Amino acid sequence: MSLFVDKEIKLYHFGAATGFLEGSLKTTYRKLLHLAHEKGCFITFDPNYRPAFWEKDLYLFKSACDEFLQLADLVKLSEEEAFLISEKGNTAEMVEYFRKNYKGTFAVTLGSKGALIFNDSWEMTVPAPMVNVVDTTGAGDAFIGALLYELSSVEKPNNAIRSQSEMLKYVKKANEVASEICTALGALTALKKINVIE
Repeated sequence: MSLFVDKEIKLYHFGAATGFLEGSLKTTYRKLLHLAHEKGCFITFDPNYRPAFWEKDLYLFKSACDEFLQLADLVKLSEEEAFLISEKGNTAEMVEYFRKNYKGTFAVTLGSKGALIFNDSWEMTVPAPMVNVVDTTGAGDAFIGALLYELSSVEKPNNAIRSQSEMLKYVKKANEVASEICTALGALTALKKINVIE
């Protein structure tokens, strides 16, 4: 199969819920990652850990993640994923692990506490709005989707994610969208409620 990176596409997001499962999808997924990197595209990654797939083989999951973590400019992790991959016992050690091993900017979602954003130059926690939580399904995807929407309108997203002040603005908006997703039963219901989809 021939695989290419469209010259008009500058941003590639990899959300690996099933992309690491053995087979042609995994092979294609990895090839696209490296092609996008070679072309200088902006790369984002969300491992989307699912216990049903990986809890019996965490080594394989973490090994697969490492390849993407090495090349990603922006990484979105849940708090569970951050500690699972880093194998650290507290936040300071977890942050240091990712800073030591990877070059990207990290966004770790913390549920009602907001999001922890850091890279090798700075670290901040951006609080989430207080809402009446009904269902958290899809909140993480809504967060990264909203963040990517903001970054897609920026001429140089690599510069934007290195700027603490810029990221503060974008993450505030992403937190707002993710919080609203939690106020209705089911992500699609919530998206309609906030007029994101028809």
